[in-house]
Amino acid sequence: MPDCYGLSEDSAEGELARAGLDWTVYSEPSDTVAAGRVISQQPPPGTSVSTGESVQLVVSSGPAQPSAGDTGSLQEGQTAVYRDRDRDNLNIRQSPGTDAPIIGKLPYGARIRILEIDDSVYPGWVRGEVMATGQVGWMACRNPSDGYQLIRPD
Repeated sequence: MPDCYGLSEDSAEGELARAGLDWTVYSEPSDTVAAGRVISQQPPPGTSVSTGESVQLVVSSGPAQPSAGDTGSLQEGQTAVYRDRDRDNLNIRQSPGTDAPIIGKLPYGARIRILEIDDSVYPGWVRGEVMATGQVGWMACRNPSDGYQLIRPD
């Protein structure tokens, strides 16, 4: 088992691929490990593993973020990027709220320009323009179940 501690996520994945291993990446906040760096791995380095065995990597998402209804350090006019720990698409909605009609999908890693933030009326939601397509809509910038920030300053 390669030693992935402290490596960037991409470097760790490269090491695991060269070793013929499968992997799953999880993200968690860390005040001591830089965002994008491996905090822990299972099995530990030096463990004997078979080709195709699954490895779990925990990668730092940076310092802990504010609570679920907070837009954090996002500001209107700012460019932001979508980063979800599951790497899935984010729904773009016609209006704020999980019951509003879905008008599109924001892919993992996509950049948006923040057009509107009003935490007093729509906590945890931003209206943004997808930079690659020009589509405008409302997006949840936090995962309400765990407070994980989905849309972060670029």
